[in-house]
Amino acid sequence: MNPFRLVLSLILTLYLIFSKGNLSAQYFVKWTKPYSGFSADYNTERSWLQCESCYNTEESGLPVFSFYAEGYFNDLPELKFTAMQYAELTVAEKKAFNQSDSANWSGEPDYNASIVYDRGEGRLLINLIPLRRNKMTGVVEKLIAFDLKVEGGNARSETESRHYAVSSVLSKGDWYRIAVKQTGIQQLTYSDLSAVGLVVNGLPSSGIRVHGYGGGMLPERAGASRYDDLPEVPVMVIDGGDGKFDPGDYILFYGQGPLAWKYNMQSGLFEHKPHLYSDESYYFITTGSTPGRRIPEFPQPQSGVPTVVSSFDFYDVYHPDEVNLIKSGKEWFGDIFDLISSRDYTFKSFVPEASRPLQVRLSAAARSTSPSSFTLTASGKTFNLFIPSIITDFNTNYARMSTETFEIQHSGSFNGLKISYNKPVNSATGWLNFVEINAVARLNFDGGQLAFRKTGLQDVVEYRIAAAVSPDRLWDVTDPLNPGFIQPSVSSGTLTFRALADTLREYILSDASSFMKPGFIERVVNQDLHSMASADMVILTHPLFADEAARLATFHSQHNDLSVIVVQPQAIYNEFSSGAQDISAIRDFMKMLWHRGGEGIRPRFMLLFGDASYDYKDRLTGNTNFIPTFQSPESLHPVTSYATDDFFGCIDDNEGGFSTDIMDIGVGRLVVATPEEARMAVDKIIHYATAAESVHGDWRNVIAFVADDGDGNEHMRQADQIATMIDTTYRNYNIDKIFLDAYPQISTPGGQRAPDATAAINQRMGKGALIVNYTGHGGETGWTHERILEISDINSWTNYDRMPVFMTATCEFSRYDDPIRRSGGELVFLNPRGGGIALFTTARPTFGTPNFNLARNFYNIALKPDGNGMPFLGDLIRISKRVTGSDPNSKKFVLLGDPAMKMAYPEYNVYTTEINGRSVSGDADTLRALGEITISGIVADNNRNILTGFNGIVTAIVFDKESQINTFGSDGATSMSFTVRRNIIYKGNVIVEDGRFSFTFIVPRDIGYQFGQGKISYYATNGEQDAAGYYNDIVIGGISNKNLDDYDGPEISIFINNTDFRPGGFTDENPVMLAMLRDVSGINTIGNGIGHDIVAILDGKTDSPYILNEYYQSDLNTYQSGKVVFPFRNLSPGLHTLRLKAWDVNNNSADASITFYVVSSGEMVIGSFDAYPNPMSDFTRFEFDHNQSGQNLELTLSIFSLSGASVAVLNRTVFADGFRTAAFEWDGRNNQGRQLNPGFYLGRLQVKSSTGLQASKSVKIAIVR
Repeated sequence: MNPFRLVLSLILTLYLIFSKGNLSAQYFVKWTKPYSGFSADYNTERSWLQCESCYNTEESGLPVFSFYAEGYFNDLPELKFTAMQYAELTVAEKKAFNQSDSANWSGEPDYNASIVYDRGEGRLLINLIPLRRNKMTGVVEKLIAFDLKVEGGNARSETESRHYAVSSVLSKGDWYRIAVKQTGIQQLTYSDLSAVGLVVNGLPSSGIRVHGYGGGMLPERAGASRYDDLPEVPVMVIDGGDGKFDPGDYILFYGQGPLAWKYNMQSGLFEHKPHLYSDESYYFITTGSTPGRRIPEFPQPQSGVPTVVSSFDFYDVYHPDEVNLIKSGKEWFGDIFDLISSRDYTFKSFVPEASRPLQVRLSAAARSTSPSSFTLTASGKTFNLFIPSIITDFNTNYARMSTETFEIQHSGSFNGLKISYNKPVNSATGWLNFVEINAVARLNFDGGQLAFRKTGLQDVVEYRIAAAVSPDRLWDVTDPLNPGFIQPSVSSGTLTFRALADTLREYILSDASSFMKPGFIERVVNQDLHSMASADMVILTHPLFADEAARLATFHSQHNDLSVIVVQPQAIYNEFSSGAQDISAIRDFMKMLWHRGGEGIRPRFMLLFGDASYDYKDRLTGNTNFIPTFQSPESLHPVTSYATDDFFGCIDDNEGGFSTDIMDIGVGRLVVATPEEARMAVDKIIHYATAAESVHGDWRNVIAFVADDGDGNEHMRQADQIATMIDTTYRNYNIDKIFLDAYPQISTPGGQRAPDATAAINQRMGKGALIVNYTGHGGETGWTHERILEISDINSWTNYDRMPVFMTATCEFSRYDDPIRRSGGELVFLNPRGGGIALFTTARPTFGTPNFNLARNFYNIALKPDGNGMPFLGDLIRISKRVTGSDPNSKKFVLLGDPAMKMAYPEYNVYTTEINGRSVSGDADTLRALGEITISGIVADNNRNILTGFNGIVTAIVFDKESQINTFGSDGATSMSFTVRRNIIYKGNVIVEDGRFSFTFIVPRDIGYQFGQGKISYYATNGEQDAAGYYNDIVIGGISNKNLDDYDGPEISIFINNTDFRPGGFTDENPVMLAMLRDVSGINTIGNGIGHDIVAILDGKTDSPYILNEYYQSDLNTYQSGKVVFPFRNLSPGLHTLRLKAWDVNNNSADASITFYVVSSGEMVIGSFDAYPNPMSDFTRFEFDHNQSGQNLELTLSIFSLSGASVAVLNRTVFADGFRTAAFEWDGRNNQGRQLNPGFYLGRLQVKSSTGLQASKSVKIAIVR
């Protein structure tokens, strides 16, 4: 996207001075040039003031400097701002300020402070407008520095207390879950209970119990009041008075449906709140010896002069939820107004009081490029709901919504209403959100169930209800868990009762035939989450993935010494939301564990084991709502709408869906949707963490930065800044930069493309990296407008032993909650042959500067050990977000991966001790061209103690000086310069014995002769442990005064895939070139000399060479031989010729070539099928070429005489690790073990792949004795 800065995050330079419990600090605000883009409504282009420590408010557009004061607080302290330094605004900043809405700004650096909580500790969040209007000149100035003194407020104490049941009622007994769709008096008969499996014959009526609650969703705010476990609901038993539950008997209870209503004191109206997660509420039935609660009779007041009430406050709503317009957010819409532009709506029957108008609240949305409107017609009156227009630019409002309440006068009747959409243009479309009615209605009872209430009453009231039908039950259900029945008096068709109006009371009246019937859901297995002790990690898994979740839990328990709880969502819902899906129940469960942990073990990680969906209610075919996620209230703007898993990890009382929430628990998600994907995901995690010998490699020293072009080179500059920070601060790591504008672009019918950049990304993935970082534009299917990364690239990666963690600061690359489309980020994780091990990634459109700030904080935490070593991913994500501040942009970043996993950090250190026999503690050493260099070093712990038991291999890379790259300046941007360190003087493997190693090489003639700083990078492994290190106190330059007596080029041998390959053999579309090189002086890999690279030319295309310097690696303990291993991708079928040219360090060259056939792997083809020796005497060996590498092959070799008789059959299954496979060795004997007579025979090979492909081929064999 072309990001505008609604939110800009925090960078500050902070000097702390502590004294006597108070805190003083100095802060600096760094201002950058204003950003230009579209306004919040996307209707006008404008600019915003921008500073690296700020975000811009949506209301005014003014910047807000947001930061956390040092220390912990439970009360707001006194804040004193002093030494405030200001500077004039630039011309561009003045323009940006003038476009802000400063009408409500005081002209001073206004601020507010609040306490937010981080793992139970109160943090002081301060938001400050860093501007003032100079009282002397009237000119607006920007704040550049200030001192802040914090006094008091830092008394630390436990601020939250909540009591939880020691054990759940579901822990014992037989329980059955039933569903309630609508609020009212529910009936369960003898037959109903018998049908669900309860043994009711002869059951004492007193033992029947109902537990649970309905009435809408749980509150999102963690500290709001809610029920714990499953409270008992009183019931009324109709058993004839014999105390036994017999046929014909039944129970009644008050059950609330999922729709909630709440009285709005400000508007004087009842407002509905639909349940986002469930269309049903649930209750639980059990029986036993414990007597159940029964509904008591509520007495009627006898004293006082009552106020007579013959009307009530009626409400009803029509709220369809059928479509989510942008596949994001909580809001779903219903009826579409397009071809059908007018619709009629009816409601529950009522008779309105003629003197009181109806209140109709209408909410609707429209997508129209011109302002449009809905017309509501009722009781002969018309009203218009106006909807603003949209613009069709990228990442703007998809539609606009309006909500308004209309007062409708009437003549004492109401027959429904009509809603019409007035289309200003043919392309306009409207959607109904809801239409809600409030009315003062007459208290008439015509049968069924009537719920009623009346506001504005006091003292004693007498309700008079005109009853055309004889009522059966009248209940006071003001407290749904403590209802009571009332015995009214009935006279001349009027039902009368008295009550106290001490609160807003709710009543329900029902006849004997209109009780509601709950539906049976399931028998509930006994469970007891409430008795659980806290744990380090919680894995929340869908039942489909329970076995794999348990396997992962066992791994973390054994490998990371973590205590782990595995739990399924429905179990949480049963105890924390009365059986209904509700994301707040999951958070509440985590909150219980948190408080159970106290000062001991508190949850540190939470893994959501299963994919998510924006559709909580399975409206979509193939939905993936395995583990729900939090959706923002915004549902029409793709930029300000988001999904996040942070919600589950924010458990402090004042948190719950707010941008200021601080994660207390590191949350990650495995986006799996099948048991096969679940098994693959766990396999990857365990492989990454434990398969030491196969996953060890110097890829762990690499951090790769990929950056987009355009936007004034902003993305490349930001990536370069972070890369430079790492290169100068965390020097163990080698930086790879793949900046789009450094690669040529070509025009295609589909737009601009940069195939070389795509190739560089794919090659980097093949070689592996600890982290791959992307900054720039992106979408669900890839990166950049030039599509340098697409789904096909992701699916082609085969780097299972070298999987990076991805950090993607881009737009919605990992939208994980769309069940219709798998995003690129999800596929990176789900690639079974490699891809990424985890992603800290974006699920919605984001903004450049906040992304940059979050990324910078990420690396400062990711690469720096604390007292417990290197961070786990869950801690890394949690702390990165906290340090970045209260930035809504960070909510769009999610962890797709295991939060209890660490990146593949090398464990120990490698140090250089000597260069050419001289200790490195002296002056810097100089490496000159053609000089022979010997370097010695050690593998040691963090205290530089040599690891004498470390025996293995160290990979050493000696880099030349940095080189400068100038970009092309594509897309109208100016050229940008950046530095890279790619030129390799030497790379090879050396044996480490007892923690010590030494290696020798000759410096190539082609180094740059100017003197400059080089770098040695190390990676060591002994198959179980590994180490890394660097040494950069070396100077590269000049030339040795020794002559090199070498005038012969290297010896080169080329193979395809493996050394068994024969020229002209078969391969698939992705062959690997294997080149063996040998030279007495070593191979030149420096890349500085024109034409002196290791170069591969495919099919004579000299304009598209493959530069392979960095793919060369010397053999073990020698610089005089080595190999190049390079993967080709997507070669066309047919014959190909590959030529390789290489140079030695004295610039002598040689070349070699090989031919091969590419055959599509979509069909099986057998190339040459040979027997050797042939003729045979004692034995022969059968080998064949094919195109099915990397899978198991079922082989059948049938031997026939020339007359066609079968004389021998051999069978075996082999794994084809290349494209030429040894099939059988045969000793010339038949099936009975007897030697065959000399002569000619025919061998027929049949091959079947694991994917079902088949092929066969024959060869003639001669036997001689």
